[in-house]
Amino acid sequence: MSKINSSLAMIALAAVCLSCTFLKDKFVKDPNAISTTVNLPEIQPFDRNAPLVSPGAEVVRRLAMLDPSLARFGPDIETVEREAMGKSIADAPGKPETMNEAEAALPPIKPMGFKTNYGESPASGALVIFQGGTTTSPADRVRAASLVAALVSGLKQIFSEGQTEATAAGGVKDTQTGTKDGTKTTMGVELKFQKDGSSTFGIELKTEAEKDGSKLVSDLKARVEGLDCPNAEGQVPITAKLRLGGESGGVGYTQEIEVFIRATVDEDSNIATRTFDIVQGTREIVKGDDIYVETGFTLAYAGSLPPKGTEVDGRIIRSSQSAKSNPAKLRSIALSGQDSAMAVAMAVLGMAEYKWQNGGCVKIDAPSPGSVAVNSKTQIPVKVVHKFEGTDVPSKLDAVLKGEKAIDPASIAKTAGMLTYTAPGEKNKTAKIGLTAVSRRGRATLELTAITGGRSYRVNGGSGGATFKGEICSLDKPFILTVDSITGSWPMKFTPQSETSGQIEGTYSASGCTQSGGGPYTVTLNEDGSGTIQLTFNATATCPAGSRTSSATSKVPLIPATDVSCP
Repeated sequence: MSKINSSLAMIALAAVCLSCTFLKDKFVKDPNAISTTVNLPEIQPFDRNAPLVSPGAEVVRRLAMLDPSLARFGPDIETVEREAMGKSIADAPGKPETMNEAEAALPPIKPMGFKTNYGESPASGALVIFQGGTTTSPADRVRAASLVAALVSGLKQIFSEGQTEATAAGGVKDTQTGTKDGTKTTMGVELKFQKDGSSTFGIELKTEAEKDGSKLVSDLKARVEGLDCPNAEGQVPITAKLRLGGESGGVGYTQEIEVFIRATVDEDSNIATRTFDIVQGTREIVKGDDIYVETGFTLAYAGSLPPKGTEVDGRIIRSSQSAKSNPAKLRSIALSGQDSAMAVAMAVLGMAEYKWQNGGCVKIDAPSPGSVAVNSKTQIPVKVVHKFEGTDVPSKLDAVLKGEKAIDPASIAKTAGMLTYTAPGEKNKTAKIGLTAVSRRGRATLELTAITGGRSYRVNGGSGGATFKGEICSLDKPFILTVDSITGSWPMKFTPQSETSGQIEGTYSASGCTQSGGGPYTVTLNEDGSGTIQLTFNATATCPAGSRTSSATSKVPLIPATDVSCP
């Protein structure tokens, strides 16, 4: 699997009545509206240092509020769901082999609390939330909703990693299971791409558990669709649907959330405006008593966070008779659902934002100057390319030089363009050129390296059964290394075409046989001045009994040596 981690996209939550047409002539001021005070900072979308969130374990916690005896199902459900998700992540195409490697790809997360209608929700990782305790607070539910949404968005990022217009045509589909002591999880994921660069990611996670003659079923169904990357106008439309529910012995809980996200991105790759259209439906069933509340609201604002204390009116779309007869319970369920839906919306958009601001949508295309002559000027063509579409993306680009001597210009108003690097008047000087590009379509960075020629090296090492020894006064001048191999010790001549490539040739004779040949070599230099030579020697050995051809590739380490100088 590849680097999970980063990177963080979109959830549209299916409301309870799938036959209802949501967000159509229902966002009208309701005389019985449930007001919500929105004061949520950005919710970190995926904690790669915490265990994977178990949606089924969260369902158990919510069911345990209605029947505390059901808490006993939590640990096994958590175990089998993590097992199934881990298998699916490991099977994702082009990804690292281990979970740790996969998680390293995701953004570095600092879990944080956030304010809800229920006060401050403490920062907490998934492990604390999903221990299957018998109590939970409305604020816990809000935090859990954001973590489940972040899990879905994080998995979407993992399965999208490395996908391009050419490779994404077939999409990704996978099914996994996990079992333990009468508990079984079935997980299915599917990722599809459209020609416009949008994608749809769906996940279903169903767990069935049996203990002491009792059965519990939990399920998660989620779908995130839309554009992870802003379009040419800087628009990011995302739809997210999430259904989290379960039942056991006449006790049931279901929460369905539908989020329509519409964000716009400015020329600096930051969110300029965002609009959330939200519908949530929450149902609790205990011994035949069915309490159901469905509400919706719209929130639109500019900038990164809603103004402090922003109040929105939740429209009551539907409610059961049991809810109507218990106004306090109705309000509590509605507020919890609305805060949970808002947390879902922000978690999903936060993951998408991380992607386009951290090189997930566009990339800078520019060559490193590499090895250059002292006092030389090197032109560097620069452009920004969309990773999925492959098209040029006109962007504002800044160039910052660390080292000697100069880069000009310091910025390009709109790519494509040309930079000029002026090298210092001394040998063995290294410079780094940091490039940052921003536009409505995303942000990208790239670091280029320039090294003034004339560095000297010592060589003592190799591979493929041959060891190379010697001194190199300069990579841009011919040099000879001694080869020690099974055939004996003999000289190999290196003739540079540039400081980073050239041709080799060598001849060795012994016992009436002669071996001679040659081939190409390339030089790779690291920022610390060290490097390697990779060479391929194509040889023909001629002996009285006949001849034989062979080819061998070796890597030779280059160790900087300031005391070696050219004659």
